[in-house]
Amino acid sequence: MNTSPVVGDGTVYAPGSGDPGLIHAVDIESGEQVWEFEPAGYATSAPALVDETLYVGTWGKQFYAIDATSGEQRWSQEIGHRFGASSPAVVDGTVYVGTNGDGPLVVSGPDDEEQFEACAFLALDAGTGETLWDYREFGERENVDSSPTVADRVVYFGGETSLYALDAETGEEVWTRDIPTHVDSSPAVADGRVYYGGPSESDSGPPAQLQALDAESGETLWTAGIDDVSLRTSPAVVDGTVYVAASSSRVCMGVGGGESTCHGVTRGQVYAIDAESGDEQWTAEIKTDTRSSPAVVDGTIYVGCRDGLSAVTTDGDSAWHVPFESDREDPPYVKSSPAVADGYAFVGVSDGRLRAIGAVDG
Repeated sequence: MNTSPVVGDGTVYAPGSGDPGLIHAVDIESGEQVWEFEPAGYATSAPALVDETLYVGTWGKQFYAIDATSGEQRWSQEIGHRFGASSPAVVDGTVYVGTNGDGPLVVSGPDDEEQFEACAFLALDAGTGETLWDYREFGERENVDSSPTVADRVVYFGGETSLYALDAETGEEVWTRDIPTHVDSSPAVADGRVYYGGPSESDSGPPAQLQALDAESGETLWTAGIDDVSLRTSPAVVDGTVYVAASSSRVCMGVGGGESTCHGVTRGQVYAIDAESGDEQWTAEIKTDTRSSPAVVDGTIYVGCRDGLSAVTTDGDSAWHVPFESDREDPPYVKSSPAVADGYAFVGVSDGRLRAIGAVDG
């Protein structure tokens, strides 16, 4: 379970990858399965839960609307694009979601050229699945794994090289910005600003950075340097503070029995950045290799890292860390972002298990 679960009405919903890749509905209190749904292919993103309907796309080029109570299919559409890590956003009866390019395709001709099908960003009718518009101004091999955010009738998402803002009704460009991006990072929008994390623009600059852009124009308002190298998670904005998780790994070079040369540190950190100024408020140590975006609930930040789940207070104090054990030979890792509800933090883990952790004390 590498996708993030979603929670509603006493049930947690979690897709699993594999063959078959089932979507599971699990009772929050008992952990018992309520229903399971087998799509064509498997879901590689978190579903969206709106009005008792789950919306999710699959690697098998199919997009589904599923009754969240019964697990029955409401509709499905064969889209013609693979759905990757982009989780759908559903606003005012429209589903917004990114897709992956497909290829290679061999085009018959004098030279039998090899081409790649470009990805697309889609707007679908939430009631029928009909495509309302699509945006295709991407490179041949580009993927949209960033999850969209919709605010003030504009939809924001990241690509492999740029950040995009499109009119939510028509799909027309409002603006695009060529800025450093990470394919797994999604924008957060609050108070007229777009917050986005990615690698540094300069070899001499900080290893990673967090940017605040004007939501209307795309102009950069500030850039905050992140001391760690790996920033592939999405920021969370709460009460005027931006929270983001990053990590670094110590690298050692050496051949055979020769002397090794090492540089860097191995660590994970949560950063708290002032949303208006970009000034760093504090950092808190967590476990390394975080691929999980933080969830902030009731003064606590929950983030998956390496093989467990960590909790940090919004004052920067470490609260607890719960390591996960598995009966598999290779240790489990957490790529899923936690969903916090009803006193639990729910997280999917690579060993195929959905875990519920007490949100107060782990």
